[in-house]
Amino acid sequence: MNQKGFARLVLVGVFLVLVVIAGYFVLVKKAVSPVVDEPLPVSTDETANWKTYTNSQYGFEFKYPEKLSLSVSSGIINLSHSIPFENRDGGCDMKGDVELSKTLVDFGLSFRVVAGEVNPPYVDGTYSKGVLNGKWAYMGAEGCGETNYYFPIAGNKTLIVTKTEVQILSPIVTPEVRAKVLAVPGVISYEESKILLDQILSTFKFTK
Repeated sequence: MNQKGFARLVLVGVFLVLVVIAGYFVLVKKAVSPVVDEPLPVSTDETANWKTYTNSQYGFEFKYPEKLSLSVSSGIINLSHSIPFENRDGGCDMKGDVELSKTLVDFGLSFRVVAGEVNPPYVDGTYSKGVLNGKWAYMGAEGCGETNYYFPIAGNKTLIVTKTEVQILSPIVTPEVRAKVLAVPGVISYEESKILLDQILSTFKFTK
């Protein structure tokens, strides 16, 4: 074998040795590399951890946040929230003769089922969220009163949802007055109350 042929063999041998060494390190690194778990998907559903209310009589359920208080009286389901704030009937007294209250109910929502097809005396618009489809009407004046939602349900019945409208939190009052209420920790603002309404009604389900 001449000198050139021997040199080629040496180069080929060196190349093969380098390939074997490189492959060994790749395999060793892969074997000792820590296994990184894929992050669990984060739930974007804010209602996922809410409480659930079930009504076995009429066969429905819905979710509501823990910060709201739930009570049932004479077949009416009430959700409410209050804050410490001196006011006269939530600022909704037009005469000015209502006693001063130490607390303000900044969120109020009720559910009741009535027989037959019931419609509002007039219609301000339609409302659709989840399985609920119906009409709504605002009854009040100067940001004070209530908004009623009428949803026909099975069995020739109507679900009526009533949302209390709080004047002192509404856009109708001056920014200075609203600012005083919004400064109270934990207050539910006018804007948040509408979001809560949509979220709660979106979780409504029929169970039978």
